[in-house]
Amino acid sequence: MNIRQKESAIKTQLFNSLFIEAKNEVPSPHHKVMIVMHGLGDRKESYVDLVSEINVTGLAYLLIDAPRSYPIGHSWYEIPPGNPQIGIHESSEMILKLIDELVSAGYKHSDIFICGFSQGGCMAIQALLKLQTPIAGVVALSPRIYEEFLPTEISENILSTPLFIAHGEFDSVIPFKQTMEGAQKIANLGFEIQFNGYDMDHEIDVIEIRDVREWLNEYL
Repeated sequence: MNIRQKESAIKTQLFNSLFIEAKNEVPSPHHKVMIVMHGLGDRKESYVDLVSEINVTGLAYLLIDAPRSYPIGHSWYEIPPGNPQIGIHESSEMILKLIDELVSAGYKHSDIFICGFSQGGCMAIQALLKLQTPIAGVVALSPRIYEEFLPTEISENILSTPLFIAHGEFDSVIPFKQTMEGAQKIANLGFEIQFNGYDMDHEIDVIEIRDVREWLNEYL
């Protein structure tokens, strides 16, 4: 499939970014867009194939690099023994500002999805929980959910934002049980969550991508 890539077609001063136009569509604020965030030690270019496989008509993609340097690639926050909380706070605030930029560019909040893998999935969830306005949806693939950093109070306005959370049942990096329990804590806040487990390790599976595609099509 011919994926049309444009560096910074959506202008942002916040992140190094790669904009991929909606399939068979001219980029326009009348279409929807998904912010895509990589995992630890990775970079935006690694997710071009992922969005090609998601292959949803009418959905553009904004792939972004995390703001912190890492020996290979980038990171959203420090991992233990470092303090994750500082980076989680700073990166989530940047994501909120990026959403504001998209709104200023003509997108509505209801046009914007957030998607992330691993650390990026953590950031997708953390950014959502800070919002005051609901967005189109959040996709968190194999996320680490820090229950100790989840807020006790959130804006009731954002509870209408749907969440898709997926995790490998044999994940050797982030235990499946840990993410499942974290997802339940988020559901207890009042969110509607589709939680799927897959026969895989810490990775992205073709069946998982199919399920993400079907889920996205429900909310486009």
